[in-house]
Amino acid sequence: MTAPESFPGRENTLLSTRLKAFGVAVAAGASLLTTLVIATPASAAPPPAESVTTATAAGTIVGMQNCDGRWEEFTIAPAGDLIHRYQVSPGGGWSSWSSLGGWLMYSVDVARNTNCTLEVFGIGGGDQMYHIWQQAGGPGGWSGWHGLGGRLITAPNADILWDGRIEVCAWGPDYIYHCRAQTAPSSGPWTDWY
Repeated sequence: MTAPESFPGRENTLLSTRLKAFGVAVAAGASLLTTLVIATPASAAPPPAESVTTATAAGTIVGMQNCDGRWEEFTIAPAGDLIHRYQVSPGGGWSSWSSLGGWLMYSVDVARNTNCTLEVFGIGGGDQMYHIWQQAGGPGGWSGWHGLGGRLITAPNADILWDGRIEVCAWGPDYIYHCRAQTAPSSGPWTDWY
C-alpha cells in the first residue's frame, strides 16, 4: 500500500474507499470535525467514491472526486443556498464558488452515481429531503432541485449500496433513521421511505 494522499488544501484529511474514522476537537468554544480515512493506492481506479467532510469557520464543506480525478466541493452559504466549486483540472486550480440555489439547513452530503455524476442531498423547507445532480458532461450542468419528501431533523447521510444504488438517510423527529434509495443505479424513481 502506498502512502495516503491529502485532500487538496486540507491537512490530515485522507481519501479512502475502505474505512472512515471521525474525530471532534473542541477548542476555545469552537468545534472542528476531522475526517480521517485509510487510502487505497493512488493507481486504483476509479477514484474513491467516499465524500470528505471538513468543518471550517464558514461552515461544513463536503468534497467528492469526479471520475476524471477533479475534486468538487459543496457547502451551504449564509443565505441557505448550496454553493460549489470544482477543480478545473485534476490537481489544478479551482473555479470560483457559485450557487446551485435551494434553501437548505444543516449540512449536505454528496454521493457519486455509477455513471460518474455527483448527487447532492440536503434538508430544506418543511424539513424535507431535497437533491440535485450533475448532468452528464461536466461540473457546469446541474439538474434543478427535486424533493424526496420526509420529515427529517438532521443532516443527510448518502452512501452507495452493494449494487451501485445511492441510499440517503436522516433522523426524523420520531427518533427513527429514515432512508430512501434509488430503484436502479444512477436513476430514479426512488423507493418509499423505510
